[in-house]
Amino acid sequence: MPRVRQLVVGIALGWMGIAAPLPAQPVEPPADTLVLARVNGHELTVGRFNKSYVEYLIRSGRNDTPANRWRHLDWILDTYLLADEARRRAFEARPEFQAFVDRQIRLAVGARYVEKHFSDSLPAPTEIELREAYRRSKETVALRHLFFRNPQQAQEAYERLQRGEDFVQLANEIFHTEAFDSLAGFLGYVRYRDLDDAVAETAETLQVGQFSPPVRSAYGWHILRVEERLFNPILTESEFQYRRRGLEKHLRLRQLRLGADRFIRQLMESLQVQVNEKAARLLVDAVQQALKPSVMPPPEVTLAPEEVSAVEEQLTPETVLLTYTLNGVPRTFTAGDYYRWLPVLPYREVRYRTMASVGRALRNEVLAELGFAEGLDQDPRVLETVRFMANAYLGDLMRRHLEAYERTEPTEAQLHEAFEHLGYRRLKTAEATYWTIYAGSAARARQLRDDIAAGRIHPPADATYLAHQGPLGRDVLSAYVRKALLHQPMVLCVQIDSCYVLYVHDRKLVYTELEEVADTLRAQLSRLLPEMQLLASLYPKAQLEVDTTLFVQMMQALKMPGPWIPSIATGQARRETVLRQMALPQEPLRRRELP
Repeated sequence: MPRVRQLVVGIALGWMGIAAPLPAQPVEPPADTLVLARVNGHELTVGRFNKSYVEYLIRSGRNDTPANRWRHLDWILDTYLLADEARRRAFEARPEFQAFVDRQIRLAVGARYVEKHFSDSLPAPTEIELREAYRRSKETVALRHLFFRNPQQAQEAYERLQRGEDFVQLANEIFHTEAFDSLAGFLGYVRYRDLDDAVAETAETLQVGQFSPPVRSAYGWHILRVEERLFNPILTESEFQYRRRGLEKHLRLRQLRLGADRFIRQLMESLQVQVNEKAARLLVDAVQQALKPSVMPPPEVTLAPEEVSAVEEQLTPETVLLTYTLNGVPRTFTAGDYYRWLPVLPYREVRYRTMASVGRALRNEVLAELGFAEGLDQDPRVLETVRFMANAYLGDLMRRHLEAYERTEPTEAQLHEAFEHLGYRRLKTAEATYWTIYAGSAARARQLRDDIAAGRIHPPADATYLAHQGPLGRDVLSAYVRKALLHQPMVLCVQIDSCYVLYVHDRKLVYTELEEVADTLRAQLSRLLPEMQLLASLYPKAQLEVDTTLFVQMMQALKMPGPWIPSIATGQARRETVLRQMALPQEPLRRRELP
């Protein structure tokens, strides 16, 4: 029976207010192979979206919300359309794109080779492991994290937590929230299979409310705290047997990823690598000469194109750096081979541990050659990965081209609209005169408020009366003081049975004026509007469909609270909606039904 599909017209002018009731029965996560969206023939699967979305959350530090899921889906759809426009403009013929695709094919082939051969050496999961995996598949964990690029900063934060500092307060500091956000660092309700393996392994061991030592993932360092575990208690033998094969596959894949480094180490040790010491010294000197950073870049940063070119100029591509033996055949690894991998090697490693980066490049090269020998470049998973990465690269190439060569000067009306809606009208200073009385329970706070309003109680006579006059901070109380009604006692509960009566006498809030940020805002709009205007012209012509039923099911399976299609866009999604509206032509966009 075909799924009910809803056409989504690409220019998102706001969110539709649809909030279906929670299903009576638990919703199983959709299969990774199901198609979530099609854009001009490009298919986006559930698995590909989940992988991309989790990476986005970890990189950005944002929270897992329905609005952010829709926002990320919009970004992927935008990227597909921009990639097609890049193809129309013949960007595929550019040498930089051809080199990128060649590297992605080699990386994907090498990764598939490791997966194939290491999995063959893995023992089959035991019955106990399978049943534990089945139990965990019924569990969803609400996870919060602190994220760091620097391990020393992660350790310092961990020590602060050990001394008793509040996790949420620290998350607000680390993620630089504009105002106190109780959801700072919240990754949402996630399943272990959607997490980085190191993160998942750590999260599985934590009790509710417990935080972890710093754990390293592919993105950086995290301190994790489990907020809640949701467990579906219905465990049936029939369902276990039905899902047994999938559980076994998932367990083997987890073991594969966790043990792949060991497999690769053993492979590299078998190559009998010999270093050309003279060439190695020349390469180290060449890198030192070409790369002279003024600041230490983050760990995940790679070399810029001009830095790659600067290194390449120092040593001829034919220079032999290493010799090794692969399958009994002597091989050479040249400076040219190393240059091919430079754009994806970590900057810090290239700059400060140059020969270690040569070893990484050799590993990539060897795994790719072994995979090609087995025809893995035609493996469906390799092809799907390369297609997605190629589209992502072309979309980014199109964005960079628009930013560099097709900037648009915004109108005065656009400047004013952007100032009001893009977060530039910010609070500069806040001062207030107010007092609080601690009440404990909400019921007693309401009674105190009524007595104070009626004149039956003189507030300064209360033992818990505290007065304040001066600047407001970033704490929870200050956030309420900034918004409270003046000259009216109010009940404020910061948590259960921790309530106050708050009275604000006067308040002075000073906001940024347009004239102060006009130049910065004009530069931002001139950079962003070309992309929005191009997308406004591409979406009406696009063949686009999104399985919204499936997308909502993905959220329901995680027990994510609705509405799953938010009625009002907020935060970054709101800012992007405003930009899209600015870029719209005079004629309103028409919905186009698919044949």
